[in-house]
This record gives sequence, C-alpha cells and structure tokens, in this order.
Amino acid sequence: MTTLRALRAADEPSVLGINAASQPHVARLWPAELTRLLALSVQHIVVEDEAGWVIGYALVFAHDADYDGEEFQLLRGRLAEPFLYIDQIALAPAARGRGVGRQVYAELARRAAAQGLRALCCEVNTQPANPASLAFHKRLGFRPLDMLATQDGRQVVLLQRRLAPELSR
Repeated sequence: MTTLRALRAADEPSVLGINAASQPHVARLWPAELTRLLALSVQHIVVEDEAGWVIGYALVFAHDADYDGEEFQLLRGRLAEPFLYIDQIALAPAARGRGVGRQVYAELARRAAAQGLRALCCEVNTQPANPASLAFHKRLGFRPLDMLATQDGRQVVLLQRRLAPELSR
C-alpha cells in the first residue's frame, strides 16, 4: 500500500535520486532548483511505500502560482479557466507499472476538483521521446493542446485533461 503526502524539505535527497533515475524523461533537478520550487507551491506531493520510503514525487502548481516555468507560462497564457499543472511526476524504477502513477493522478484530480479547478495540465517530452508516458497520459484522458521547443533543448507536447463537471463542484 502506498501513501501520498505533502513533499517536505527532508524529502529532497529522495526526490533528487528519483529524478536522476528518471533521466532523460524528466528535466534534471538540481538541489537549489528543487528548494526554490518547494517554496513556490504547497501542492507538491511524494509517494511513500509501506515501509515509509519515498518512491515517487509530483511537482504541482496551481494556475495562479508565481512559477516561471516556460511550459507553465504558455499554458497560463493560453487557458482562460483555472487548472492544476503537473510540472514533473517521476517514480522510482521499482514502483513503475504497479498503478502508482494512476493513484497520483487520481489524487491530483481530487485535489483540483476540491479547489474548483476544471483541468489538469502537464507536458510530456517528445524529444527525447517518451512514448510510454504519452500512452499513459492518453489512457488517462489527456489531450494535446500545443507543442513547445524548450530553452533547454527538449521538445514537449502540452496536455490537458478536463475534469468532469461533477468533480469540480
């Protein structure tokens, strides 16, 4: 059984390790950048296994966060309605393929709905290619909104999943 909880400063070494193991499918995090991102949002979460080990994380921002990520800024300029943005989600290799990602996204949809938000948004790399993530997001109901060539040399597709009206009441 896994548990989702708020990401804390003490989790930073575990998050950085999972991030490094997830290269090249997520952007590299450095300690100072992770500390900065933690200060910008209370939405970030970690996944703990039965023994209390961190086996995954999600960096998450509300649509009105003071976050300068280029993908987030493009989405904010494009979407009129409020959304929850998943900047990164990564799982330890041993946690993949066990339904943990679905659990994280279900929790994020629940949290978004509780805040009156109407959509979940994220991006997935197309260069370097991440076909498994694209297929996963498609199965969860995410649809492409736009493409972006990022300043760090990646190509990404920006995705949106509209939340059912009954979820966002």
